[in-house]
Amino acid sequence: MYVQVHGGLWTYIQTGIEFSEREAGRQWHICHGCFGDDQPLLSAFVYELYVLPLLALAVLVFDTQAR
Repeated sequence: MYVQVHGGLWTYIQTGIEFSEREAGRQWHICHGCFGDDQPLLSAFVYELYVLPLLALAVLVFDTQAR
């Protein structure tokens, strides 16, 4: 409600998407592989952070099905 009252939710979302697109263009790890990269271990770590929530979700799903 605060965002809607002080500028609008749609404007907030659009600004967030534009900011995210600009920042993604400046990041070195976006769309690069871990092989042939200047910092391969750091690149691998960044991608592991993207996979971590998916791994946690998979563990949760398999744990509930096992019971």
